[in-house]
Parts: sequence; C-alpha cells; structure tokens
Amino acid sequence: LDVRTMWAECQRQARKWYEPGRFVTFLGYERTPWERRQRAGDLTVWFMDDDSDLVIEDTIAATIESVKQAEGRIFVGTHAAQKPDWEHYPEDVETVMPTLEISAMHQHAEWYLFEALQRGYKFATVGMADEHAGHPGYDVWARFGQAGTPRRPFSVRSALTAVFSHELTRMSVRDAFFARRTYATSGDRILLDVSVNGRPAGAELIGEDAVVVDVEVHGTANVERVDIIRGDRLVHSHLPNELDVEVKWVDPSPLAGEHWYYVRVVQANGGFAWSSPTWVTMEAGAIGVDDLPFWCDVIWPPAPVDRGADARKELAFAARVFGEDPVRFA
Repeated sequence: LDVRTMWAECQRQARKWYEPGRFVTFLGYERTPWERRQRAGDLTVWFMDDDSDLVIEDTIAATIESVKQAEGRIFVGTHAAQKPDWEHYPEDVETVMPTLEISAMHQHAEWYLFEALQRGYKFATVGMADEHAGHPGYDVWARFGQAGTPRRPFSVRSALTAVFSHELTRMSVRDAFFARRTYATSGDRILLDVSVNGRPAGAELIGEDAVVVDVEVHGTANVERVDIIRGDRLVHSHLPNELDVEVKWVDPSPLAGEHWYYVRVVQANGGFAWSSPTWVTMEAGAIGVDDLPFWCDVIWPPAPVDRGADARKELAFAARVFGEDPVRFA
C-alpha cells in the first residue's frame, strides 16, 4: 500500500473501534525524523480525531513545531530504543510531549528517564510495546523477528502504560497524560498507586514539615522490592515478598530545593513497574546526600553462590552477548 492509502485505512479503523466508555483508540503512527536515522530512535505522533492528516517533517524540532500549531489536537511521545539526541528537543517540549518511554520490547530504560530528569524535564512514565504483533504486554520480539530484523538472542517483554483517567474517552486519557497520571510496567498487569504528601504521583508540590510517600501495589507475582528513589539516590527499599503490599515511608532527611521522588517495583517473576515522578520543593532541609546508593547501584536478585560449570558457562555466554558484568544475569 502507498502511504496515503494506508493512512486512510488507519483513520477508518481508529474511527470504527472507538467506543467511549468501553474502548479508546487513538489515530497515530511512529515517525523517525531524518536527522535521527543514523542514530535511530523515533517519535510517536498521536491524534485526537480521526480526520487528521499526516505530520511529516525532517527534524524533531519541525515535528514538534507542527504539533504545536495543531493546538492540542496532536501530541507526541518518545521511543526508548536508543539514546536520545536531547540537543534536538526545544526547552518547552513538555507542552506537546508529556510522556517518556521507560520500557519497551527493546530494553528497560530507566536511565532514559533519569537523564531527562537531570536535564530538568518533567515527564510522565509510560511503557510501550513496539512489538508490531498486536499482543501488548505479552509478546517478545526475539521469538519471531520483524520486517527483516533477524531473531534476537534476547529481548524483554513488550511494556504497558497504566492511566489514571476519570473516564474512558480520548480527551480524558489525553488529560491524564498531560497531568502525568500514568505509570509504566514491563508487561505485567501490576496495579500501582503512589502519592506524596497526599498528592498523586506526577504532581509538583511544596513540602512543609515532612515528605511522606505512600505506596500500594497489587502484583501479578510476589513483590520482592519496592524502591523509593529521590533524585539520584535510592533512599528506601522494602522487601515484602507478598502479592499485596502497602508502604508508608517518611523521608528522614528531605533535601532543600526541588527534588523528584518515584517508585520502582520489582516482582519475583522479573516484572517491573515504575511510577511517574513527583517533584517536591522544600524551603529548608538537608544539603547534599549521605552515603546512600545511587538509583542504579543495587543488583537484584543478588548473585547466587557458584552452581557449578553449567552455571558459569551460562554467565559467560550472557557476558559475551550483552557486554555486561556476568553476575547481572545470574
């Protein structure tokens, strides 16, 4: 099919299956601006109505400018497959791009969120499939390869986005994205609710006497870890090994100024969930950090004791394939 014919069919299908209150569709597509073709990485373009024309620009800046001109009828998201070229994004990109992909079938990309937060961006976390097979949260690319791509020795499950929406309509879902009322999972249907000082994850707030983080998790397998990250540090870990978990944590030493807090959940089956960050500004507080671990320092589960020659062979293979410390794949 030529592009125009295919786009008309996409419009028809988005219109056909949209049933407010029961099932929400968005007309959309994935776009690789020309300036990024040598380094990969894509934008996703979402439309609020079914009659929108394609937005095809050669640069990220031009794509975002075209989306701005649409005055709320279009918004964009990002792709976590490759390292982003942040220099191509305007400072006000959040006005049209409210979310950042933290997980997809290519990899888990918490580092991607961290880099954006360090640069001062305020995004909601989302997980996307990108598996091209229509089984979001279930399929694994390594099983089949796609569009000429060879089968891979490894890939993670396709990811999912959970949305706190007042109603099941396009506008309400869109508003939830821009309010940062989302969280991402690595494919498991994990239920996660996080609040900070009574405000939902994604909020910006002024802290007063204390910072209180409340977490409620209902796992699809036992929840092994609930990590709370503040800025670049892992400030608290809870190790429940239960399906249903509630955590209330009071920051014993909030930092002065603005700092983000978010929650990372790890299940016994390897499933993850990540809340959207919440930004808390404290007029008074501690300065600097103690000897807390960095957000990415903890390897879980811990490396096992030596299980013999077969285990060592497996770890050596993992090191060759992924270029990582073998104990990470224990």
